[in-house]
Amino acid sequence: MLDIIDAVLAARAAGRRAVLAVVASTWASSPRPVGSAMAVLDDGTALGSVSGGCVEGDVLARATDLLAASGHDDDADAEHAEVVHYGVTDDDAATVGLPCGGELDVLLQPLDEELAARLAELAAARDAGRATHVGLLLPGGGAVEVVVRPPEHLVVAGAGVAAEALAAQARLLGMRTTVVDARDAFATAQRVPSADEVVLDWPHRWLQAEAAAGRVGPATSLVLLTHDAKFDLPLLEVALRLDLAYVGAMGSRLTCAARRADLVERGLEEDELARLHDPVGLDLGGRTPAEMALSIAAELVAVRHGRHGGPLRAASGSLRGQRLNTLTASASAAS
Repeated sequence: MLDIIDAVLAARAAGRRAVLAVVASTWASSPRPVGSAMAVLDDGTALGSVSGGCVEGDVLARATDLLAASGHDDDADAEHAEVVHYGVTDDDAATVGLPCGGELDVLLQPLDEELAARLAELAAARDAGRATHVGLLLPGGGAVEVVVRPPEHLVVAGAGVAAEALAAQARLLGMRTTVVDARDAFATAQRVPSADEVVLDWPHRWLQAEAAAGRVGPATSLVLLTHDAKFDLPLLEVALRLDLAYVGAMGSRLTCAARRADLVERGLEEDELARLHDPVGLDLGGRTPAEMALSIAAELVAVRHGRHGGPLRAASGSLRGQRLNTLTASASAAS
């Protein structure tokens, strides 16, 4: 939902009317999680998604009907809200059902002042980097609770050419990125324009200060792109003793082996070294900065969901991970 809030609120401010469709419940292999949203504007424009494309056409048609039925009366909008069930048992499964075999309920509600205010709360929390939640009432009782959490934080040590490619990938994943480098010729916003923050400092010193201030922790991932012992060793000595989500370091297999031996000499224990992903990234065979960034980003996603990577055709069980970071949602029954 966070990806469409700004456009929906801008349309509302411009006097446009809209219907918001939100995934309220899911069963089995549904394409999108609870809380995913699609908005249909009064000119027929559709924003966002509630499935992999298999039910969007029907949602668009129903939303258009709701816009016509509700007219321009905000007070009547809540009366026109409805929940639509989609699944493999639909009479017209070829055009409306879910070929993946899952099922989902979708709440469709015209955008009135109350709903716009709730969306504004979510946007404000997102912009402030704080957690919040709002409940969207379901017709007949219950609610869809949409929860916003601060974005995960990616720290990149080393402002080399791969840092910009990785920062761009992290932005696509909804992560906030800080690039830290002790070299003033490299630590510039012009060199890493996709980063949210570029810091001129020794990475280990910066990380120690951030940890002492409580600004890094389980929602922080760290990737070392310097492959230079004078930067890497003191930084890893600090990082591997913190409760971070992920620590990865670039380097050849020979470099990684030597680095691990040096870290043992510095007193790191085996369980601490076991948290280090090196060489960083999944085995995609890439060589360019963009390909290396994709490899690293892929491993970040895999670790986030407790996976190891590899072809989906060779995997068993659910195709989708269970963990979400910046947006989670659940349907709750009214008490």
